[in-house]
Amino acid sequence: MTITIKEESFESLETYRKYPGLNWSSVFVFPGFMRSWWQVFAPRDARLFLRSVWQDEKLLGIAPLQVKGNAASFIGHKDVFDYIDFITVPGVEKDFFNSLLDYLKSNGIINLDLGPLRPDATVMQHLVEIAVVRGYSVETNQEDVFVELPLPPTWDDYLEELGGKERHELRRKMKRLLTAGSIDFRIAGDAASIKSVEDDFFRLFPRSRGKKGTFMTETMSRFFHILIKTLTEAKVMRFGILSLENKILAMVLCFDYNEVVYLYNSAYDLGSSELSPGLLSKAFYIQDSIEQSKRIFDFLKGSEDYKYRMGGRETPIYRVKIDIK
Repeated sequence: MTITIKEESFESLETYRKYPGLNWSSVFVFPGFMRSWWQVFAPRDARLFLRSVWQDEKLLGIAPLQVKGNAASFIGHKDVFDYIDFITVPGVEKDFFNSLLDYLKSNGIINLDLGPLRPDATVMQHLVEIAVVRGYSVETNQEDVFVELPLPPTWDDYLEELGGKERHELRRKMKRLLTAGSIDFRIAGDAASIKSVEDDFFRLFPRSRGKKGTFMTETMSRFFHILIKTLTEAKVMRFGILSLENKILAMVLCFDYNEVVYLYNSAYDLGSSELSPGLLSKAFYIQDSIEQSKRIFDFLKGSEDYKYRMGGRETPIYRVKIDIK
C-alpha cells in the first residue's frame, strides 16, 4: 500500500467532481466557489495548498487549504462561507486524515485552524478524534449557528407544523399581498434567465436596512458577480423573484444542490415593506421547494428571528484548532 500526496489546482479539482464516491458535501466545497473567493479575496501573505491524497490508485480525499507561515486553514472566510469541510470518500477518513497530518507535519505546517464547521463535518466526526489519539492539542469552540428547515411532503403539512401564531401571521401576510394586485413568483435557474435579473438583485440589495445595506461593497459585489457566473455554470445557481404588477418587490439568491436549497442572500424594495416582500419571497420559495420534493431548506448561518418563525431548527457551527507539533 502506497500513499501519495499530489499538488492540485482549482482546475484539476474540477476533474474530480465526478470521481466515484467522493462526497462534495455542499456548494461551499465546490472548486468554483473557492476559486471565486480566492480570485477576489486571496490574502497577500497566504499561498494555496490544494492537495489530493491517494492510496495506490484510489483517491481518498482532497484538502482545500491555504497556508500562512506554519499554519493552515480552509480556503475562504466565514463572511461568505457558511460552513466548509474536507472532501473525502466516506469510509476511508482515517487513512485520509492520518496521511494528511503526516504530510502537513513533514512540510512544517504545525497548526490547523478549521472552520466554520457543521456537526456532521468530517473534521468533527473523524479528524478531532484522530488528532486526540495522536496526542495533539485540540480546541473546539462553537462560533455561530445555522438554521435549517426539514421539508414535509406538502405545503399544507408545512403550515400545520408551524406554531399557531406563526401560521396565522404567514397566512395573513400572504392574503394581504395577494389582494394588492397581480402577484408572480418565479425561479430563474437557467443561464439566460439568471443573467436577465442579476442586475435587479444588485439594484435592490444596497437599499436594504442595517448591516445588509453596507455588506455589498464594491469588492463584495465583484465576488458575487463572479460567484453567480461560476455557480450558474455548475447548474446550482437560482434566483427567486417576487413581483407585483410586473414590478420586482424582492429576490432571493439560492443554491440548489443535492436535494437541499441554500438561502444564501436576499434583497427587497424598502418602499414595499408594508407588504412583507422579504419574508414572503422566502415563503414562496419554501413552497416551491416542497413542490419540487426537496429535503431541506437551509437558511444558513445566523440566528435571525424570521428563520425560527418560519419553522427553522438551530444547529451549532464550530471552529477547531489543532496543534500538531
